[in-house]
Amino acid sequence: MDTPIPPKTSFSHQAAKLSWVCPIIIFLLLMFGRQAGARVIIEYVALLLMVVGLVFGVVALFGIRTHGKNGILAPAILGIIINALLTFIFVTNFVAARARAQRDASETAKLSSIAPASRDRNDRQTYEGQGMVFHFDGAYALKVNKETAQIFLQHDASTVMVMSFHKLVDSTETLKLVAASLQADFKNQSYGGITQSAVESVAGLTRSGGFVQMGYDRPGTGHVHADAYILSDQTNSISLLHYYPDSKESKAKQLFQTLLQSLRDGN
Repeated sequence: MDTPIPPKTSFSHQAAKLSWVCPIIIFLLLMFGRQAGARVIIEYVALLLMVVGLVFGVVALFGIRTHGKNGILAPAILGIIINALLTFIFVTNFVAARARAQRDASETAKLSSIAPASRDRNDRQTYEGQGMVFHFDGAYALKVNKETAQIFLQHDASTVMVMSFHKLVDSTETLKLVAASLQADFKNQSYGGITQSAVESVAGLTRSGGFVQMGYDRPGTGHVHADAYILSDQTNSISLLHYYPDSKESKAKQLFQTLLQSLRDGN
């Protein structure tokens, strides 16, 4: 008795199978990319696989007339849906990232370096402007955004943004709003490991208020701290945002101490 010869698998069957296999390969690549650190290259390879999966899914459907639905229709439709969804997510994230990059570049262009008002023997510099006078560590580079009146102190271990409200605000409620805004921004940029402490009080000789400790995990940098402060005297409130990587926490706090003490105690 002759053994029956199994039917040959057509190209349409293979294309349908490849269409839904592509997303599996993509997920494995993305998992590998997190460990290998080659995130950009992996993402472009993943995009290519999404397009390949879509194309093969559509091509497979054209073979139904010749080979029938069995083994073609279900895997092809599944592959098309998953790859289309992944492509939509990729394009949406790409457009959002590009918009953020353009916004950041625009904000950077508005920054202008300015000379400090004075420098003392301990390399402590003084800034006067925007209704504020404060001292800061001379290791910082000072820049000001003239449009938003935001003052930036920049160092590879520590970045601080200082801004005057030009009025009194409720420090606790304002910190809650700042924390909510930072949380939304971190999530929008797909940062993980987001942390937030309760509002803690700050007592000073000149200004008092509160602060919130926040943080997030940034690819390529590790865990980043984002501490928010609101300090007020009898007529005005000042906002401080202090960003620094966990790996440089000691140096960052040392640099930041001069500024915080100056605004808090007036010296």
